Parts: sequence; structure tokens; C-alpha cells
Amino acid sequence: MNQDLKDYKPSSGNILKFVIMSVIGVFLFMALLPDGDAFNIPLGFAIVWLGELINGVVINEHGLLFLIAAILITISFCGSVLAYTVKPGFIVNNDKLNKLFSCGIVYLISKAIAVALVWMVFFGVGPDWLIGW
Repeated sequence: MNQDLKDYKPSSGNILKFVIMSVIGVFLFMALLPDGDAFNIPLGFAIVWLGELINGVVINEHGLLFLIAAILITISFCGSVLAYTVKPGFIVNNDKLNKLFSCGIVYLISKAIAVALVWMVFFGVGPDWLIGW
């Protein structure tokens, strides 16, 4: 074992930060608070509040979250089409973009179907089995 690590003594400030953040973490993830007839954790309340805030903005009878998801699905498809056909350097040479957009033909076709379906639902165009629910 390294001698420097063996002799390490954390400062009282670092210990205090650790204790405070641990207490906050335990509260956020483990404290049960009443929520009507059930219980929820504080983080659950924050997630519900944020979801209601985002979906409170209604666009074309859909919440804002639906529109954000549709845009991200479309960006994913467009990036995958570029990576599959043109193979531009900014995607091929970037590990993160390459992992994100590079895919096979079956996955590319499924992304194309997803883009078509999500925008059909958003604009209310298409068969009743798709947009009627």
C-alpha cells in the first residue's frame, strides 16, 4: 500500500461535507413522505412536479415532453443516416458520436419507422389504430 494513502487523515471539513451530503442522499432516496393514500420519496415528488411542469405546456394536444422525445428520435435517425451513408469525419472520428449514431441496416430501418410513427401521432395523421388511442 502506498505510504501516502496509509498516513492520510481527512480534514474535518471533508468529513462534514461527507456527512451532510450523505444525510441529504438518505433523505432524498429513503425518506417516505405521505402522498394521499400512499407514500413517496422526496425525489419522487420532484420528478412528478417536473413532469407536470414540462407536460403542462401543451403543443398540438401533446405535452412538451412528447415533442422533445419526437425531436430526439428524429435527430437520432438523421445522425444514423449520415453515419450509415456518408460516414462524415465528425461522427466516425468521435467515439461518442460513432457509438451513438453507427448502426446496422435493421436498426436504421426501425429508426425510420419510429420517426414516421412519432410524427404521425404528433400531427394526428394516420390510421385510427395509431392515433385513436
